[in-house]
Amino acid sequence: LLLADEAERHGTYDADSGRVTMQAGAGGEDLLDLAALHTLENGGRVVSLPGEQMPHGADVVAVLRY
Repeated sequence: LLLADEAERHGTYDADSGRVTMQAGAGGEDLLDLAALHTLENGGRVVSLPGEQMPHGADVVAVLRY
């Protein structure tokens, strides 16, 4: 998981349904932090990069492999 250093996406995540609800502003939890935590818990790697080094200017990029 690649994350831009200063990126934040706030909202809520319901683990039972898998539903994500985005919220404007700083309400709820930082969903990018939650994604990083779940990635690490499942054996993945998390890399934080300056925004200008992120692919295509994205705030978050996931690389999936089997």
